[in-house]
Amino acid sequence: CENGIVLDGGKSVVKGNYIHDLNDTTGEPHYDGIAVQGGQDDVLIEGNTVIAWDTSAIFVKADGGNINNVRIIGNLLKCQSATKKYAAAIYVYGKPNGYARNVQIKGNVCEAGAYKYTFSVEGDTAGLVISGNTDLNNKPVS
Repeated sequence: CENGIVLDGGKSVVKGNYIHDLNDTTGEPHYDGIAVQGGQDDVLIEGNTVIAWDTSAIFVKADGGNINNVRIIGNLLKCQSATKKYAAAIYVYGKPNGYARNVQIKGNVCEAGAYKYTFSVEGDTAGLVISGNTDLNNKPVS
């Protein structure tokens, strides 16, 4: 499948999943392990292992409206392979159709993406907190 889990509005908990080997042979896929794409309020993404490629392991973008209070805590986020890497482990985009506010990214173990960065943040992301995250070698990342 193109995306492991896609949330559809409201309050959600995504916990304890193993997402891997994303693949889709139709169209022009946009691969994400876990996608939060608008209309969500109060989301917990915790304790997951996501092995992804193309775009991200966790994608938070206000495509379908405002996003508020997303907690991304204690996940293992890795690229699928040396040749199939994601752009960033976690995207937080407060655009184009709303904001992504009060997102917390804490205590995750993240592999940097193809462009050598771990997180990509743009747009209205007021209240964003990034802390206590490490790379695969236990070195802090921000």
